[in-house]
Amino acid sequence: MSAVPLPRPASDESVTLARGTVVQADDDGCRVLCEHRSLAARPAASCLLRPRAGDDVLLLLGEPSPVVLAVLVREHDHGSVRLPGGAELQGDPGVLRLRTQRLDMRCGTVELRASELRALFGRLQASGREWIARLERSLLELGDSVRRVRGLDETQAAQQRVRVEGRLHMQCGDASLVARRRVRVDGDQIDLG
Repeated sequence: MSAVPLPRPASDESVTLARGTVVQADDDGCRVLCEHRSLAARPAASCLLRPRAGDDVLLLLGEPSPVVLAVLVREHDHGSVRLPGGAELQGDPGVLRLRTQRLDMRCGTVELRASELRALFGRLQASGREWIARLERSLLELGDSVRRVRGLDETQAAQQRVRVEGRLHMQCGDASLVARRRVRVDGDQIDLG
């Protein structure tokens, strides 16, 4: 590998550019084989692609430690783009991943189109003025459910069925049941009053 000396003004030390091959890489840095030496190097802030084993990289050799300026050649067409602050975009064939501690999106409209959307989370919290959902079918499986409605709660349906394995308890100030045709009450024991 050839090295090109780069003079540094007002200093006796010199730095050189060299080409090397990454033999090992982790989150803290990488080891690069350069001019028959194994060097511990760290990526420069301007190095958007995170170095991986097998990459040919451009090195800046000097004090205090070598710096990877850029990834020159990569065997595969996928890679990782590091953003300022530590966020990382990973591109694999057909997959784009975003890794970060926190994602803050602020925009007028967010539009997602997908044949399938999966979300895994420990806790989901949402707040807003209005929630509108139009679905052909909705299936919801819950362990426990508590719902509090401060105003009106209205359900409109062609048919409705409620099935409770245990006890059904309804409590209200006033109750009104209106049927246009027939009301049926069936049970082993019926208590009124």
